[in-house]
Amino acid sequence: MAPLLNKFFIGEDSLILSFGATNSGNTHTMNGPATDSGLIPRSLQALFSKYQGHIYSGGDVQPFGHDGTRFLGVGEKKEISERKKALVQAGSAEMRLRNQNEGTENNPKSDGVSKDANDGDLATSSGGTVFVIFISFLEVYNEKLFDIFAHGRRTEVKMVDGVGGSVTCKDLTEIPVCSEDEALALFIAGHQKVQISATGANATSSTSRSHSFFKIQVVELENRGRRLAAVRTTQLTFCDLAGCERVDQTHNSGAQLRESANINNSLSSLLKVIRMIRQKQSQGQRDFATKIPFRDSKLTRIFGGYFATCAHITMLVNVNPDPTMAPSTMQTLKNSAIISQVVTKPLRPPPQTLGASSFVRQRSVELENIFENDDFENVSTTAPRSKRQRLTSPNSTDNELGHLRSECGDLRAETEKLSEQRDALLEANASLEAELATTKRELVQRDRENDALKGKVKDVEASLEMMRAGATTRRNAAMNGVNLYPPIEKRKMVKCRGPCGKDYEFGWEIDRHEVQKCRVVNSASELQEKGRTLFPCTRCDRPFISNGDMMRHRVKCDGNDSGKQTKVCK
Repeated sequence: MAPLLNKFFIGEDSLILSFGATNSGNTHTMNGPATDSGLIPRSLQALFSKYQGHIYSGGDVQPFGHDGTRFLGVGEKKEISERKKALVQAGSAEMRLRNQNEGTENNPKSDGVSKDANDGDLATSSGGTVFVIFISFLEVYNEKLFDIFAHGRRTEVKMVDGVGGSVTCKDLTEIPVCSEDEALALFIAGHQKVQISATGANATSSTSRSHSFFKIQVVELENRGRRLAAVRTTQLTFCDLAGCERVDQTHNSGAQLRESANINNSLSSLLKVIRMIRQKQSQGQRDFATKIPFRDSKLTRIFGGYFATCAHITMLVNVNPDPTMAPSTMQTLKNSAIISQVVTKPLRPPPQTLGASSFVRQRSVELENIFENDDFENVSTTAPRSKRQRLTSPNSTDNELGHLRSECGDLRAETEKLSEQRDALLEANASLEAELATTKRELVQRDRENDALKGKVKDVEASLEMMRAGATTRRNAAMNGVNLYPPIEKRKMVKCRGPCGKDYEFGWEIDRHEVQKCRVVNSASELQEKGRTLFPCTRCDRPFISNGDMMRHRVKCDGNDSGKQTKVCK
């Protein structure tokens, strides 16, 4: 740790991460027990030993973006002070236990705010440099980012992209600290909020269920008379990665199984990103920031910012000597061998400028102080200005406001231009949506037609199959000499007793012929005796064997049945 801290003291950002399988000591390496401090408590001790007597405790400076600062109002300063006091009080019990084990009595202050008599003098004395130390605690749990130092319930925060590839968390709580006791108490209070639980692989203690980032940020302020100006911002981040888990070892289920899936997916995405970086570096590629899938997970997106801005990234590999953990240990060592070949370079983005609204608020407060104190010589210009470098005189406020108005006009013109582009895009989008709806309707109609055609094709195929089956059956029968069509039985024929003497089929045909055509004598009476009903004509009394025949005869009957046969057939 000493070489990394020395580089941190000279202004180079560093990231230290603890990597390994579950139950391999990742959290133990970072935190350590109460009697044997880990890397974070020891680094805090070295940090405050380095800056002792040069820490600014005004509380009105706050980090802004990745590498900038801003000044706080009275309300914001009070809110952060109260939140800090509550967190320090929550971690004071653990601090007392730690101090008792170490044999000291230096407990944190009861109000949660440590004050140094020299700090106030350093804030107002002419010349010299002072430092403001901020700490923040971020947790990645189930692909969501949570602010550990948020007041009350867990608060989710959002990531935003900064300049130079940096990534910052919007509204992340960054608390200023003035002593080692405050920092340790805040760290312990925050660690108590981190998601932990026991699993089958670590039943005696608790295992981290999330990835955590503990960041120490040091802002160097230069004392210029009655005002302070930010000179440099340096970051030291400790990342406690949750260990990769196997179901056959942890025996997780339910919510824990979902947590394990999210942990393994994020670690897999991180290792994939690192392998791609190593591959591109081996091919001699340098500018690969836009070709690496840093947005596959929240963890890789955070690391993407560190790969773009950190000068030094150190990984601490933890292994478990348990034989049952041998497969996980081997996989960890293989991945660490690949990671060790990745090269990082000191790359710092340009200073972050304050937003227009923040700058205007800051200038308004300064102008009010100037008019109240009749002091027009000490006007703070701590906000970086790219287009106003020619304003060397601090009291040229009129020119500065004129430039601000000019910039506002340019922004309005740009906003109107963007609005016109947005309207054009909306119209094009509406046209495309209408075309899409028409295309969808056509596709639906074509699908219906295709379905109908498919039904007809299926019917034709079924008919063809039946015809093929029939043809096959007939062919086989012909080859085997089988007659598929049995002969029709010979019908019984009877000869007419009338003058024609023709043969007719026995039954209906012969009876109808003898009664209606040849009119054989006594044939009608014979049929009545057999029970068959006859239908006589109402005009000529000619008998018919059916009512239909009688009605057709009646149409043309004149009442004179001259064709009546009287001869009896022999």
